[in-house]
Amino acid sequence: MFTFEAVDGGYRLRCGDSEVTIASDHLLAQKSQRENIIRQLSKLGNTVYTCERVEVADDFPYFIPSSVLAVMRRQLVEQMSLDNLESLETLESPESLESLESLESLEAPAYPYDYLYNIANREAAAFYGADAPSAYELRGGDGPIMQCRHCICYALGYCLKNPATRHQWREPLSLRLSDGRVFPLEFDCRHCQMNVYAK
Repeated sequence: MFTFEAVDGGYRLRCGDSEVTIASDHLLAQKSQRENIIRQLSKLGNTVYTCERVEVADDFPYFIPSSVLAVMRRQLVEQMSLDNLESLETLESPESLESLESLESLEAPAYPYDYLYNIANREAAAFYGADAPSAYELRGGDGPIMQCRHCICYALGYCLKNPATRHQWREPLSLRLSDGRVFPLEFDCRHCQMNVYAK
């Protein structure tokens, strides 16, 4: 949020801890300048910043040229970038680095990986750890080979959670490939999920 206000001998524009002041005469305006001030200060163009709100008094009485507002906006963006850079340099101080090293020394939590993580090569095994089970293609066995949010029943307009929609088929349903392989389907409506099994 930007805050724009008149100060002694000029105007001030603030955002958080960053601020810029410009010297300017206070000339009374013939009509409200509030909308133009908000419009000009919100134009952040190709910067990394966005402006969600500009706070300026409803009864702001002074005329301020758009060119002056543009200069203040540009100066504030530059000041914010400098302030952010200083914050990053502070993070790289020896004290901060010690804190980061202590965090890195903590052991990663163990997760209950299973074959559905599709760990099928050395790189994946190294990432997940030696105890992680191999992908279905390498181990076979029971259980679904894929779990997905895409549900064929829903896609056809016959969501099984909606009793008003009646389908004409009988379960179980299967996917059949052109080479003759068949993959039975299971619908886990509680989790809005379709499970695909190998026959």
